Amino acid sequence: MGSNVGDFAHEARLAGHLVELLGNREMGALSAELSPLVSAPGPERARRSLYGGVLTWLVTAIADVITARLGYPENGEAFVLEVHTTDGRHLGLDEVPASASRILRSVMAQLAGDRVGARVQLDAAQSEPSPLVRAETLVDALVWLNVPLDVDLSAFPDRRPE
Repeated sequence: MGSNVGDFAHEARLAGHLVELLGNREMGALSAELSPLVSAPGPERARRSLYGGVLTWLVTAIADVITARLGYPENGEAFVLEVHTTDGRHLGLDEVPASASRILRSVMAQLAGDRVGARVQLDAAQSEPSPLVRAETLVDALVWLNVPLDVDLSAFPDRRPE
C-alpha cells in the first residue's frame, strides 16, 4: 500500500481535520468545512483537484488502517468487506448508495493492489456533478476511516503470528 502523504500534504492535513471534527462530533463545523470543498466557487478544476486529493488520501488511509489492524493477506487470500444494515441484513454492492459503493470499491481495489481500479472509482467520484453526492462520498469515507480508528483491537479477529 504505502502512504501518499508527500504528494497530498495539504489534502492530508484537511482530511485529518475533517476526521477530527467527525470524531469530536462537531457536525456544524464539519458541514462548514465540507460545503466549500464540494461546491466551492472559483475554478472547477482546482476544487475538483482538492476534493479528489482529500478523497484519495482518505481511501488510502482506510486501506492502511485495515492492513495495520489485520495484517496483509497471505497468498490466495483476500480481504472481504461486507456492508450490513442495522438489522444485520447483508447488502450487495448494487444495494449500496453510489457514494458508499465508490468508497467500498476504491478501498477493495487498494487492498488488492489494483491502483488502476481504485483510480477509476476515485475519478468517478471526483467527476460527480452533484455536490450532495460528492459530500455524501466524503462523509462515507470519513466514517469508514473513523470507525476502525475508534474500535478496540480486541474487536478484530486474532492476527496471525508474525
